[in-house]
Amino acid sequence: MLKPINNIIKYKQSFFEKLNKLKDANPLFDVFLGKIFIEDNGYVVGGFLRDIILNRESRDIDIVFSIDQNKLLTYLKESFMIILYKN
Repeated sequence: MLKPINNIIKYKQSFFEKLNKLKDANPLFDVFLGKIFIEDNGYVVGGFLRDIILNRESRDIDIVFSIDQNKLLTYLKESFMIILYKN
């Protein structure tokens, strides 16, 4: 059962701490996010947010991007997040 978020400031701090820990452990992911957030938006959804509330480790992170698909693929390639790239 999820607990209500009583302190949104503390929740946001926990979110950024957890995201930064993930980025520190995965430098290519950090580069990828940096490229996207220069000109576009992304929204974290799902279990990553739930796991912050429940104070547990996450298996993955789900991010919805509003960026054009071709730009997304380019950033994935430039960040070496994917090795095989088809045009």
